[in-house]
Amino acid sequence: MRDYIVAISGVVGIVLTALFGLLTNRQKFREDLQGKYDATLHQQRTDVYLPLWKQLELLARFAPPEPVTTRRLHDLSKTLREWFFHQGGLFLSDDSRHAYLELQMTLVGFVRKHGISDQELSETLLDPIQEKTTVLRATLSKDIGSRKSAKF
Repeated sequence: MRDYIVAISGVVGIVLTALFGLLTNRQKFREDLQGKYDATLHQQRTDVYLPLWKQLELLARFAPPEPVTTRRLHDLSKTLREWFFHQGGLFLSDDSRHAYLELQMTLVGFVRKHGISDQELSETLLDPIQEKTTVLRATLSKDIGSRKSAKF
């Protein structure tokens, strides 16, 4: 009887070890897949966010590359729309998509209110638009983790 109990205990131990190994391997497989997905998404976001980032230079708070006019804001809005539908909109996180749409609504509303002209806009008028741009850039940076230290 004692040999029988030892044999059953051995079989149960083998089955439990195999089951534990299977569950561990399954979890490792899932983690590996998630890691590959995250790395791929990170690279894709980095690739498509860079052109958007460059387009936002027009609304830099410090030393914008050229005078900002409602015509340039109108053109920027069109360029952002094209980027969204042809390049990067699919990769935006929920936060970045929200920030992008807020900026677009602000640009479109501003141009509608002030009309299209080549007159340079004052800093006071530009401040709300620049604030929306700052929020969008911050969410893009958060999406790709470019403002935090590596966790290796």
